[in-house]
Order: sequence, then C-alpha cells, then structure tokens
Amino acid sequence: MNTTSFSKTLKVFASFLIVFSIVLTSLPVAEAATTKATIYRLSTDSYLYDKTASSRKRLLMIKTGTVVSSTYASGAFRRVTYAGKTGYVASKYLTLYEKKQTVSGQRYLVLKKTPIKKTAVDTATTIGTLNEEDVYYTSQHVTNPLGETWYQISKEGKTGFVLANQATPIAYESQSNLSLKTTAATTIRSYAGPSYATVQTIPSNTVIKISGRIGNWYRVSYNGKTGYAASSTFTTLATKQKIAGARFELEKAVSIKSSPDAKASTLTTLQSGDIYYTTQLVTSNGQQWHRVSKDGKTGYIPVGQGKSVRYQSDRIVMQTTTSTPLRSYAGNTYATVKTIPSGTSITVTGMIDDWYRVTYNGKTGYIASRYAKEKVMTQSIPSSSYRLGRSVEVKTSHQATADTLVRLSSGDVYTTNQVVTTGRSEQWHRLTVDGKTGYIQINQGSPVTYESVNNHRYQATTDTTLQSDAGSAYATVTKLPKAAVVQVTGSLDQWLKISYAGKNGYVLKSTLTPYTETKKITGARFLANQSLVVKQAPDDQAATVTTLSFGNVYYTSSLITSYTNSSWHKVTIDGKTGYIRTGQNTSSIKYEAKQKLYVRATSNVALRSYVGSSYNVIKTIPQNLVVTVSGQIGDWYKISYDGKSGYAYKGAFVTTSSKLNVYNSVATPYTFDSFISAQMKLNPPPQTDIYKNKLMYVSTGYVRLGGALDPVNGTIATVTATTPLNIRSGASTVSHVYGQFQPGRMIRVYQSVSGFYTTYPRVYSNATNYSTIQWLNALETDVRNAADPLKVDRNSSDFYQFLDLSKTTGATPATLDKMLANVTKGEGIFNKCSNGSCGQAFIDAGQKYSVNEAYLISHALLETGNGKSTLAMGVTWNGRKVYNMYGIGAYDYDAINTGAAYAYSQGWFTPEAAIVGGAEFISTKYIHNVYGQNTLYKMRWSPMRPGSHQYATDMGWAVKQTSRIYSLYQQMDSYTATFDIPVFAR
Repeated sequence: MNTTSFSKTLKVFASFLIVFSIVLTSLPVAEAATTKATIYRLSTDSYLYDKTASSRKRLLMIKTGTVVSSTYASGAFRRVTYAGKTGYVASKYLTLYEKKQTVSGQRYLVLKKTPIKKTAVDTATTIGTLNEEDVYYTSQHVTNPLGETWYQISKEGKTGFVLANQATPIAYESQSNLSLKTTAATTIRSYAGPSYATVQTIPSNTVIKISGRIGNWYRVSYNGKTGYAASSTFTTLATKQKIAGARFELEKAVSIKSSPDAKASTLTTLQSGDIYYTTQLVTSNGQQWHRVSKDGKTGYIPVGQGKSVRYQSDRIVMQTTTSTPLRSYAGNTYATVKTIPSGTSITVTGMIDDWYRVTYNGKTGYIASRYAKEKVMTQSIPSSSYRLGRSVEVKTSHQATADTLVRLSSGDVYTTNQVVTTGRSEQWHRLTVDGKTGYIQINQGSPVTYESVNNHRYQATTDTTLQSDAGSAYATVTKLPKAAVVQVTGSLDQWLKISYAGKNGYVLKSTLTPYTETKKITGARFLANQSLVVKQAPDDQAATVTTLSFGNVYYTSSLITSYTNSSWHKVTIDGKTGYIRTGQNTSSIKYEAKQKLYVRATSNVALRSYVGSSYNVIKTIPQNLVVTVSGQIGDWYKISYDGKSGYAYKGAFVTTSSKLNVYNSVATPYTFDSFISAQMKLNPPPQTDIYKNKLMYVSTGYVRLGGALDPVNGTIATVTATTPLNIRSGASTVSHVYGQFQPGRMIRVYQSVSGFYTTYPRVYSNATNYSTIQWLNALETDVRNAADPLKVDRNSSDFYQFLDLSKTTGATPATLDKMLANVTKGEGIFNKCSNGSCGQAFIDAGQKYSVNEAYLISHALLETGNGKSTLAMGVTWNGRKVYNMYGIGAYDYDAINTGAAYAYSQGWFTPEAAIVGGAEFISTKYIHNVYGQNTLYKMRWSPMRPGSHQYATDMGWAVKQTSRIYSLYQQMDSYTATFDIPVFAR
C-alpha cells in the first residue's frame, strides 16, 4: 500500500467533512408541522428575523401590543407575517390574545345539549350544561386565540362560555294587560329553560300577570319572586276593561252574543250600516269583544266588525221633509220610539255619520239625515255697507263649505240689503259682486256710511283704476290716468264714487286729491277785524293750523279756488302753510318803510315773527335797549335784533337817539369811610405805580453811606437794617409807608432831614445801574380818589368801569364786524370766521351766556394780540385744527400746547366754537359767580363785600381795562350801555 497516497486521500476527505459541516450550519433548522392558526399579542418590542438560525438577520421591529397570527412553530420561534414581510419572532415575546366585544343583549334557544366552559376554549373545564329548549342570555362575544367565537353567559351564579352557533336566536316579547291562570302547580325557574333552578312554585288556578315572553316561557312574578314559567301550564282568562266610549258603523250584519264566546246564543242582530256604542272591552280566550246594548238587551260583538265613527256635537235647526221615524239609536234596526210628522222643526244636537240626534215630544233618539233639511230664514234690511278688516271669501251659498265665488280684500267695501239665518244660527249677508250673487258671514267688517257729494272736483295723483264697486277685488271698469280731473258724487269709507269719461265707479281716496286752482296775485296784507281760523288746506273741514286774533295781520300772494269752489288766501304762519277763507271781516293794510328811526324799549318786548300777538315770539328785546326801526305795519314796528327780523308792538317803545346810556344806582351796605378803611387794612393794601419818581424818606440809623453826602447827584449807601427798612412819605416814623428796602441792598440818598435821608424807590446793583420798585402802597387820599364813584366823569372812558358786563350792546353783526375790521386793520382771525361773521359769533356768545359783546371782544383782542396769536389763528392737535380766543388753559411754561389741548378737549374746532365756548368760561369765572361782580369796578373793589374776592391790588386796575371797551362803544352806530354805579352812605 502506498501510504503517502492514503494519507493524501484522508486529508481530502477531512477537508470535505469540514466544508459539509459549514454548509449544514448555514442551512435553517427544519420547521415543525403546521399548527392551527393562533393569534398572539407582543408583550414587548421584538425583532422579526428572516430565519431561526444563529446567522439570522433582523427584518424590522414590531411594537409592543401588536396583534399577529401564526400557523407555524420552530423551536423557540413562531413564524408570522407583519407589514408585508414574513419572518420569525421569539415565542417568549408572544402571549395568547383574546378579542372581547360587548353587544346589545342577545338571547339564544339551545338546540342540543351544550357544555358551559370555564374559559373560551374547548379544552377548558366544564362548569355546567344547557339542555335542549333552554334559553341563555349574553352581552359579550369572545374570539379566542384560535379564532373561535364564544358567548359569555351566566347560569345559577356561575359565569362561563358556550361555543357560538350551537343555538338559534330568540326574542323577548314584552307583555301588557295580559293575565293568565295556571292549570296545575307551575314551577318558576330562574330563567327560561327546564334546566334552570326552581325559585318558586305557583299553585294551580292562580291568576298571574304576564310581563314578558321568551318562546314558550312566560316571565312572571309571584310571592316576591320573578322568573320564567312554561306556557303549557297556563290558560286564558276573560278580562274586562273599561274604555272611552266608542262608536262603530258595521260593514256587515253581526250577531249580538249573550256572552263573549262565539258559541254563545244570539240575542239579536245588527245590520250593515247600523252603529253601536260601547264602553267595555272584554278579552276571552285570546279574543276581544265589545259589550253593547240594543233596545234593552246587552250582549257582545267581536272587535273589528266595523269602522270607527265619531259623535259630533252640533246645534242646527232642521225641518223634516217626510214622516220620519225617531229611532232609539243610530241605525235602521233600532226600535222606533216616535214618528215625527213632515215639516216639523227640530233641533239637531249632535250627529253620528248620517244620523242626527234630536229630541221630539220628550223623546230623544236618532233620525236618518236624508229625512231632514236645514231650516233657513231670509230677512230684508235697509241697504248697508261694511268695510272688511281682512281678506274674506264670498261664498256661492250660505254655507262655510260652499264654493268661493270671489275673495274680497282687506279694505274692500260690500253693500247688502238681506240677512240669511241658517239652521246653525249662522247669519250671512247676501250681496252682488259684478252681477253674481254671493254670501258673506256677518261681523266680517265694520259698518261704513255712504255720503253723497255735490260734484266736487278731484285730480288723480297717480295712474289708477276705476272699479265697479268700492274695493280692489271688484271688476275694473277703466283706467284713470295721472292728473285726470274727475267729478266726485259720493264717498264710501276709503273710496270715492266718481264719473269719468262717461263711466261710473269707485276709486281709492288715497289716489285722488282735491283739485284746486291757484292764482298768483300782487302781495297784499290784511288786518283781521275778527278772529280768523287758519286751515291746513283750503277746506272748511280741514284741520286748524292756528287762529289769528283780532288785530293780527296776514300776508298773501296766492288766491286759491278750492275743490268745493270756495275762495281762500294762502298764507304762511310761523313757518306753517295755511289757508284763510276770503270774504271775512278784514281790511287791507299797507307796509310803510322807515329811515333812521331809533326807539328804546320801555320794558322787555316780544319780537314776533309777523304782525300780531298770535305770531311766535322769536326774540325778547331787553328793557332800555335801543333798536332801529326799518318799517311799520299799523301799530307794529319792523325791527332786526340779535340776528332775527320781526315785528314788535309800537306802544312798548319810545323814540330816542341811536346811542343810549342807562344809569342804575346800586346801594351798598357801607359808608364810604368804612369801605375805604376796609381796603386800607388789606395785606397788601391797595397798590399803585404812580409813585416811582416820587421823593421818599428812610431812617439814617439803618443806612451806611459810601461817601460824602451829595445832595445833587446822591450818594450810594447800603441798607444795614437786619429787617426790611420802611420807605416813608415824610421825615417821621408816623408818616405813610410806601414800601420797604431789603437788608443789604444798595440805594442812593441825597439829603439828611431830621434823622432821615431823602431817596427814590430804586435799588442799585452798582453806582449807575438800578431797578425801580414799581408797585408801592397807595396813600389813602389817592385810594379815595380812585375808588370814589362820585369822582368819575360820566363822559370819560373811566366811567366804563361801571358798565354792566352781563348786558348786551344791542349792536348788529355788521356793526361788530366793522368794528373788528377797524381794530385789526383787516388782519388776523377775527376777519376769517367760518360763516363770514365773527361779529355774529360774539353776539351768539353774549346771548347764550349773558356777557357784553364789547367786553368779550376786548378780552379776546387783548389775549390774542388783535387776533394774530398762534392759538387764535389755529393749531393742529391730535390731527384736528383747534382755536383758543381767550388764552384759556394756556400756561406760561408751554402756552401753545396747553392752550391747544384745552381747546381740543372743549371741541373748539372752528373760530366760532372758540368764541362761544370761551365765553362760557368768562361768564362763569368772572361775571356770573357767587360774588355778583358784573362790572370791572366790582371786580376790583367788591363794594358789597370789601376785601373779599378782589381781582387785583392795583388801585387803577378797573380804569386801565376800560379804554378799549370805551373805544369799541365809540365805533358803534347805535348801542345801549347799562351802568351799575354803587352808592355809599356819606
């Protein structure tokens, strides 16, 4: 043997074995046999592998709770398909899965003996058995892992499962009004079936109420126990039930039985068409019967032998058409209780189908409807008309069920002369509609009266139609074009009877208007010599607009001939148009123009819209105001005042010049000396600026000279006093104190007089520069001169410190506009008001808030630099232009913005609004306050309460305010100036 060759062969074989073992390890392990499809749920996230070998690869991840099905097992793995891929999952991650479904309760009848399992699988322990004819109840279906469906049930307190499809469904039927009687001792079981436990036994011949049924089992209750009993031990029970009275018409002949049994004897018979009445339902052996009576005999009729009919109460008078039998009830086989002669009036009180219930000679019964007809009475009445308040059908006869002839609309009118009363006591009006006779039930409309008209003329206001009668539902006779003039011969409610183009008919009033002719005449005025009624239209029947009393005047330029051919003057009274009948007691009166006639009101005078006391008051002219008369009608002046033109009674005025001063003396509660004393005691006392160049005195003991005393040029000196040094009127400590120098100040002194240096009220900063003390305490003598009303010249501007600032000037807008133009030289805001007249705005402001216009203008000119200030010319604030004419709310630290913000808050978006709105502020703050300071003098001196609420300390303040007001008055062509002059006891 060649050992070398053998050795080589062994090596080759060994290599083959190694390769073969490698191949074997790479092949999958053989799968087990196919198993029954089983459903699993993953208990954790698990991988799906391509095979079970150690070289397996992951295909995908399956999430916890995923349900999968498997039909193959291989070692520790099961093959499943998921997301389109088939692979293997470790068996330890799979748990058997049951699907439970709750259903609406179901009952099943067992067809064969069926085991009850503890769980929903065939291999589970048997805990009970259902026999054939048993019924079970389930409300939950379970699908086990093998895909089998089981029903969860309970029996005798134990819960288990039965395999589906082993029984047939059966329904529970609820029962009511059913009672049965047991024929033997009867077992009540816990549920429907012979294998269920006994819960109670019912003795024989016991009546039991049945509440439900499952197949051959009744659901019953007895002695507090409820369950099911076999139907075989029950028999029917005849029960009586009271029902609401019912009536039935028989469709065929029916026997009335002596008892509720088809085999019972027949008492009598009802024929087809007869009606019977019952109040009792009898159930016997499953069949229902009606208990009935006929002519004294009571028996039973099977239910369902006829149709239900209804008794209807009624009340209608009828009349028999032939000799008529009155029967005991509604039917031809019922006994005749009376015979009613032909032509007899009877009252029907009710009906059943074709039978009337009537009473005759004390007997009540029924007659066939074919033997009677409704009794109808007709009565003639005077021709009457009615307006319908709603749409109403006109019937072809006097029956609500009759055909409709035509429908009349709401607002239509019908006329009748006949009333028809029916057997039902219904009343109808007989009428004719376009040649056809019809009927309307009465009380469908309101009575209206036809009124004849003596050919009045009317004109159509629109295209309309001429109807045959008074209503839109009547036939159209012809068309009536707009503006057509027609003759009216009558009126019927909202309709007029007219003649047009040879045809007569009715037209709606609202489409016609009285036709009047208007003729223009030369304007004329008429004086009423009697009371004159002013009508709303040229018609004596028209509403009254007003009445002009005796002595009033009216103006007209139109002569009206009315639709009734009467003549009227067209007038306007206080903006309302009216008409005055001509031919009354009036006389013509002329208008007379006047030139430069000035009159003064002797009291407050009413300015009326026209001549006479019947006209509206448009303004009141204040007492003592001077006004201009431009014309005269009779005893009435034509006057323009405060932007209004009208007429005022002549007797309330006296002629005067164009400028009037009114002086009112006002007594004060003080003597002049006590008044001055109170002023001098104020701190500070009255001040003045008239002493600034006056030589004064200071004590030498409190001044240190800076050099030799120079009586000509003066010597600079320093005040050494530690408190303010008095500046006096003379070289004496009892002389008047003008004011004080503060400690340390430099002054200039000139001569030494009796322990005092002469000086001037000047404080030096160096040898040449000084400032003057402007305001000094006034001497009592000067205060007396300034405050004494008796020392003020009435012809001077100073006297205007007594001008009553709450009284109007009486100036016209044109006068104030001219005055403003003169002062401002045509520049500034006061020549640019929105409506073209700032003068009118100042008049409106003065009128509204009782402030003198000249004072307002003076105030405005002062605050706005003659109308040229930024606030006056307008400032844009919050996107809108605002105006401020009096500087109200404008503070020095930011006058423009604060003044504009205030104007915006007040809504002053036009110059006029700023003029009028600002006047309110001035009125309430300065004039019409609790202190009653309506003059500049009162503002400065407060003569009624000296020292209280005085506007200034300058004794000349009041006089300094008057020059502009005085100047404004001098520019007026006419005015009234009222002065309040205080009077002191002397």
